[in-house]
Amino acid sequence: MNVNAIELVPWQRDFLTWSRDKSFILLSALTGSGKTLCYEGWMFSKEERPIYITAPTKALCNDKYRDLKDRGYNVGLETGDVCYLPDASCDIICCTHEVYNYKYRSVKNSTLVV
Repeated sequence: MNVNAIELVPWQRDFLTWSRDKSFILLSALTGSGKTLCYEGWMFSKEERPIYITAPTKALCNDKYRDLKDRGYNVGLETGDVCYLPDASCDIICCTHEVYNYKYRSVKNSTLVV
């Protein structure tokens, strides 16, 4: 994601500058305020792969998977009833919290977004 091509509000610019070298972040803001742009900017700045994006429900995992897939990312999906990993080296895996905890939690050199 090229955040330089997007007009950012001041708090987003500050966050992306501040978070660049952080291993762990917590971002909390109102719905519709621009959190997605910030967490995606942070996660794509990380060298560790794969990136695991977890969500509490299958529906939210499916939504994030479709969004990233539509934007051209190498992404997989794994929930309790679906496992679609088209490439063994997917850059991003959208999964439920349970799948992450039971299958991926011990993967080294990865990035986690909850």
